Amino acid sequence: MRIAAAALAVGFIAATAQAFYHEEKPEEEKTETKAAPQEAPRPKRPSALVESVANAPGVKLQAFDYVYPGWVIELGDAGSIVLSYLESCVVETIQGGQVEVGDNASVVEGGTVEKSQAPCEGNQVATTESTQEAAGTAYRVAAFAGQDWAERTIKSDRPIFKWSAPPGSFSALAVISLDLDPPKVIWRGVSDKTHLEYPVDAPKLEVGVPYEVQVSLPGAPPAKTAFSIDPELEGAETTLSRLVPIGP
Repeated sequence: MRIAAAALAVGFIAATAQAFYHEEKPEEEKTETKAAPQEAPRPKRPSALVESVANAPGVKLQAFDYVYPGWVIELGDAGSIVLSYLESCVVETIQGGQVEVGDNASVVEGGTVEKSQAPCEGNQVATTESTQEAAGTAYRVAAFAGQDWAERTIKSDRPIFKWSAPPGSFSALAVISLDLDPPKVIWRGVSDKTHLEYPVDAPKLEVGVPYEVQVSLPGAPPAKTAFSIDPELEGAETTLSRLVPIGP
């Protein structure tokens, strides 16, 4: 029976204040006003990772940013972007035009797109602590249910961990070997960014062993992802084949 290991806690406190003044018009001067349109809420689950952006100064994205379904990216004539879709493991190299981000692929108008399949398995299997403690079984859930991404299989033993956090905040990470009884933390790290490459001098990750990475997010419960390594996955090693997304 595998149990969840505790992650480091990171505290985060934020406070905002707003003040406004509204002068009531006389009854005869009142006019009907229309509410300003609201922006559509951001989906909880990103669909792709930006690998690179070039020659597109109007695009406020950079490498390792997430993009979400429904987002529109204007590349112009000379701009290019490489998007790696997290679930389908499709890598798109897009040149010019307008890009609408989808769930598993982009819709490109006025530009060209080249697609390749990365060696990764973005399957949607996750476990809860109660399930693990009861029977050690897994059930199929939607991505990002609770704080968990799906279990993921990657090609490389040097994973790149990716998560979301407020700008400028510090996140604490822990990698846990689930093959030990009880599970044991084998590496810890801290980052002020939203991605971190597993260090060269960290304990070597073994093929086929189940691991869990946890990240303590500011002001939120720890997020976690189960992952394993399979160097036999077909295809060349890419950023996506090393990527382990953690939480929303």
